[in-house]
Amino acid sequence: QVVGAAPGSLWVRVMTSKQTVVFVGDTLVVGEHPVMSATHDTGGWLETLVDLRRARHTGRIIVPGRGPAPADPADSRPLSGYIATIRRRVSSMLRRGEYSRQDIAALTSELLPYFPVSDDELDVIQRRVKANVEQVYAELRSLQSK
Repeated sequence: QVVGAAPGSLWVRVMTSKQTVVFVGDTLVVGEHPVMSATHDTGGWLETLVDLRRARHTGRIIVPGRGPAPADPADSRPLSGYIATIRRRVSSMLRRGEYSRQDIAALTSELLPYFPVSDDELDVIQRRVKANVEQVYAELRSLQSK
């Protein structure tokens, strides 16, 4: 079990005499905005993505939950940047005691370019990104009140 996009995330390793294939589920989403509605530990998810880029995974075939396969461990960098940006910006909002619609809209606009979005899916992806920001806000706010 690993910390990933949802509680109970896990990786499945299949080893043969020639190679190791690792199915990482939605811990790694390549080339699209992740769905974070069940995410409760984005800090842990970032650590898991860093682990995926460690040398011990070099040469393994990585199969992401979404996006093209096989993926290279380095393909996790955009997702790491995306999650880190949300955490950093939401943390700043919490410190200032501000969380307005304008803040959410600005952060949504900042996050959209992380992954390609076609015109016909723009509305759906904007709602997903907004939901991601709200989920991270709820996560970090709950940590702040502990």
